[in-house]
Amino acid sequence: MSPGIGDSIALSATGTAQIAASKRRKKGIAPSAPKDTAIISAGHEETGRIQKSRASRQSSTVAASSSPAVPSSANLKEWNVMIYMAADNNLEEYMTTNVVDMERVGSSDKMNVLVELDRGEYPTPIAGGWKGARRYRIEKDDDHKNINSPVAQDLGRVDMSDPAHLTDFLVWGMKNYPAKHHLLILNDHGGGFVGAIEDDDTGGGRLMKISAIAKAMEEAEKITGQKIEVVSFDACLMGQTEVAYELRSVSDILLASEELIGGTGMAYGEVLGLPVTKAVCDAMAGIQKLLSKKGRLSAEECVSAIVENTKHHQDTTPTMSAVRLGTYVEGIAKESDKLAKALIKSVDMKRTSPEVFLNILKESQQFCKDAPFLKPYGDYRDLYDIGSRLIKDPRITDPVVKEAAKTLLDNIQVSIVAQQSADNNYKDAHGFSIYAPTGGGSDYGYSETAFAADTAWDDLFKKIGKMDPKAPKPLLMPPPFLGGTK
Repeated sequence: MSPGIGDSIALSATGTAQIAASKRRKKGIAPSAPKDTAIISAGHEETGRIQKSRASRQSSTVAASSSPAVPSSANLKEWNVMIYMAADNNLEEYMTTNVVDMERVGSSDKMNVLVELDRGEYPTPIAGGWKGARRYRIEKDDDHKNINSPVAQDLGRVDMSDPAHLTDFLVWGMKNYPAKHHLLILNDHGGGFVGAIEDDDTGGGRLMKISAIAKAMEEAEKITGQKIEVVSFDACLMGQTEVAYELRSVSDILLASEELIGGTGMAYGEVLGLPVTKAVCDAMAGIQKLLSKKGRLSAEECVSAIVENTKHHQDTTPTMSAVRLGTYVEGIAKESDKLAKALIKSVDMKRTSPEVFLNILKESQQFCKDAPFLKPYGDYRDLYDIGSRLIKDPRITDPVVKEAAKTLLDNIQVSIVAQQSADNNYKDAHGFSIYAPTGGGSDYGYSETAFAADTAWDDLFKKIGKMDPKAPKPLLMPPPFLGGTK
């Protein structure tokens, strides 16, 4: 696990949380202000339901300095690894260094490494200190200080938190660089169901809603006829049931961490194919290595290699899981719904004490461990561990609750492709977190998620946890969130 954040938080007269970040920045989460603070929207206004999303679909306007020619079918690669890097925030230096390190491996005859990097209007001087956003097909070189890959597109100022721009990036990558399989890595700040991908400059610091990310991917598939088989978040707290459920129809596998991850993020050199010799940016090394050995690679083999790699970097990535979407996560939602309804009925019938249930939640595997007081993030808990404790705890005597929990665990187990967690602080992490508040107050927009709309999970916490969707919503501050994390 990464070291403690050491951040000091002080509340101003207006109730706004001011964060004095430590040297080790993290890919952040959005801290909340006191309960009586009015909300400032941290994202687009799409609803939590994918099918009811009203996101504006206006096309992003980009100025292409040199649009690449469309390769012939003879140049069809096995994999496209498309990395969307929203670095117009306190992670700019880290992400720019990530791209420099990717060039230690580069693209190959079997894999395209495609990047959009937005450094904003105030970049650090590293790698030339250029402004705005650029797109690249990453090529191998031995210069460890600069980005030398040819610029495919120089976009100028863009809003990386605009779902239409994400669609544009995906369409650009899939149309100009044909491949059999596609892996999308979204690299920035994250906050579970609250959202991910933020742009301090043109986006006003707002987060893209998960429903908007799903819509962007859905639009790209409509335009290209190709599906993103794996969607990965190089961002904090995104290995969550609610996130997986929102993305269930637009990808086959979700690759993400339940916990905070370090600002350096994935070890890209290693993930793309570099041996484990440099821990600065090694997260994708196994893909190219396996491709060169086997000639082809399935989506499950690909994500298993990445999860295996993160075991070497538990100081910055203490948890990582690859989970099946589609009917698998729909099964988890169905069984979560049954468990929630069983608990509500058991409490109504006086068979289960609400205090006992809340105590079990408090004892379960918790995330955002460096700052558990930040809500809603400090109430993210491992779903499998919750179910396991309900089964084992002698204070829970209702057989219906125990049977519902057992069926839920069975569904979680078959949904996991690969999972790793640090033994010291995360021995009860199993791949899916879930929002399980124990202290009441606002629902932080949770009732707008597809998972809340399709299950009774939010009803359980309205009844037992005193969660109130009508309560004034606390301020969800945009990044930079905390020192040292995404």
